[in-house]
Amino acid sequence: MEKAAGFLSSLLGGGEEVPPEPAATVRSILIYPIKSCRGISVPQAPITSTGFRWDRQWVVVNSKGRAYTQRVEPKLALVEVEMPPEAFAEEWRPTADSYLGIVRAPGMEPLKIPLSAEQAIIDDVSVWEWSGAAYDEGAEAAEWFSSYFGKPSRLVRFKEASEIRPTNPDYAQGYKIMFTDCFPFLMASQGSLDALNEVLKEPVPMNRFRPNILVDGCHPYSEDLWKTIKINKLTFQGVKLCNRCKVPTINQENGILGTEPTETLLTFRSDEVLRPSHKNKRQVYFGQNLVCKESLSAKGKGRIIKVSDPDACIISKAISHGLRSSDVKSEGRGVTDMWAQLLWVPHITSEETHPLAMDKAGGSGEAPPEPEPAAAATVKSIVVYPIKSCRGISVPQAAITSTGLRWDRQWLVMNSNGRAFTQRVEPKLALIEVEMPQEAFTEEWQPTPYSHMVIRAPGLDPLKIPLGTKRATVDDVSVWEWSGSAYDEGDEAAEWFSSYFGKPTRPVRFNEASEIRETNPDYAQGYKVLFADAFPFLLASQGLVDALNSILKEPVPMNRFRPNIVVDGCHPYSEDLWKTIKIDKLTFLGVKLCDRCKVPTINQDNGIPGEEPTEALQALRSDEVLRPSHKNKRRVYFGQNLVCKESLSAKDEGRIIKVGDPVYVLESFPSSDEVPA
Repeated sequence: MEKAAGFLSSLLGGGEEVPPEPAATVRSILIYPIKSCRGISVPQAPITSTGFRWDRQWVVVNSKGRAYTQRVEPKLALVEVEMPPEAFAEEWRPTADSYLGIVRAPGMEPLKIPLSAEQAIIDDVSVWEWSGAAYDEGAEAAEWFSSYFGKPSRLVRFKEASEIRPTNPDYAQGYKIMFTDCFPFLMASQGSLDALNEVLKEPVPMNRFRPNILVDGCHPYSEDLWKTIKINKLTFQGVKLCNRCKVPTINQENGILGTEPTETLLTFRSDEVLRPSHKNKRQVYFGQNLVCKESLSAKGKGRIIKVSDPDACIISKAISHGLRSSDVKSEGRGVTDMWAQLLWVPHITSEETHPLAMDKAGGSGEAPPEPEPAAAATVKSIVVYPIKSCRGISVPQAAITSTGLRWDRQWLVMNSNGRAFTQRVEPKLALIEVEMPQEAFTEEWQPTPYSHMVIRAPGLDPLKIPLGTKRATVDDVSVWEWSGSAYDEGDEAAEWFSSYFGKPTRPVRFNEASEIRETNPDYAQGYKVLFADAFPFLLASQGLVDALNSILKEPVPMNRFRPNIVVDGCHPYSEDLWKTIKIDKLTFLGVKLCDRCKVPTINQDNGIPGEEPTEALQALRSDEVLRPSHKNKRRVYFGQNLVCKESLSAKDEGRIIKVGDPVYVLESFPSSDEVPA
């Protein structure tokens, strides 16, 4: 008991310095060479700049180059992988006789993949937000996986020679990974699993959670609080609690999906329990994501951890949260109770240790006040962008649908793999003009067989696309995290856009008949969009752009920021704080400050990118200025994303806004620091 008290005293920073006792021991190390396939338990593992050597170095992709995971292909759980035991020694290098062996998959013969051979390179391989080049492991491997999944599939290997996939800088600046989801290492404890299994009807094995490092000898869930730990001579940092997707509900022995352990975890490992003062993301947590400080160094020797190595112990640096060493008793209930506070009830400190999400300003639950007699602003212009990232159309009025302004981002241009073009990668989109019938923006209008959208671009004849004709559908169209089907606008349109961009390109139209693309529920639950980036409406004020131009050497027009609703007559940046507003009879909610990408730096008249206005915005519209109490995401903000409450209703009549409409502010955020972003 005295030893425990001394250790806790050292953690809390009081009394004499006591060398900390090991908090746990490494029980097992697991490597997952192929993403989402079975792992290999190894006695030791060298650490590279991207995590454990060989971990997630391969991934299976579909015909579009998108990664398979167990979320969509649970059969991956049945694919076993074998590597030479010596491959996990620090000095080992593959020879011509070294193979990655897929030794078992139901109904398949073993497949051997050479470890030393470099294959052909394929582009547009994508894992979540990242895309890049990878080595193709050849026709034999492609045939094997295609046969197993019953559809075209290929095995690819991360191309370290030219590709870098950084971790999320909001949590781990400067680190990198291969095909893992987010971070180089995932750690969990046997004690946490044992505690979970005590409350489950059917116990689950640790392979449901797919950790890299499994530790034992610590209290359940105490790993939540480990901020800095040492294993052998290596320093690891806990950067983010691991929020779990549906993979833990997949039985790794048969690939069958269930509901546990997630249903049980929701009762005691959810946002609501662990992080009560933060936005409830409806997530559950199990395990801790880590980075290794030594992986940033070019020096490679000695970066290895081992199972049961006497040095393979963890020294945790917990946060005291106001506790003093004098609070720790050397015997009786004192020490036990203190351990309970620090380790058994991690929500006391987890939310301080891991800011997984910024606080989102929420409603008070009270009825909004009546509008003030005087309007805060007036609608100056309304802009609709029928084709994503192309020029907008300024209209005198616009009907509001369940997905935003009618016709807004209903089309996009995609590459041969179905991925959306935006000005971020194709600035020439800025030069494409779109024209629609004026009556298309009235509330009652419906297209006829003679209604067209006319598209113009430099050096090309105008292109007409019928508005009333629904064409064949194409699958695997993707915008950011979403993918689904869309209407293909035909070969003539594809040829026109391909000629303009100099590569295979097709325009497609959102398939509202069968597809739904939801807004981020962390900010706007239950709303939906078509091909807009994230939200149905973007509002900005003329005062805001005037204030910005007063400090720029060369003024920029409002079209750099591509808003849907421009208002005038209010103070610069006052729209940041608008939480609830009324335009005509419609109620809009401000749900998120608009963080800006590089599009505002692109001249919309010639498609040439520059540095302004982003450099100037850094000085007055950055996280550091607007949100000083929050994590600095190195972003700048301009405008406010909105949703319209009436868009949730099935009733369509009267949902229209017009230029000249007054804008009433019903509710405001206290400060920009409290606005969701």
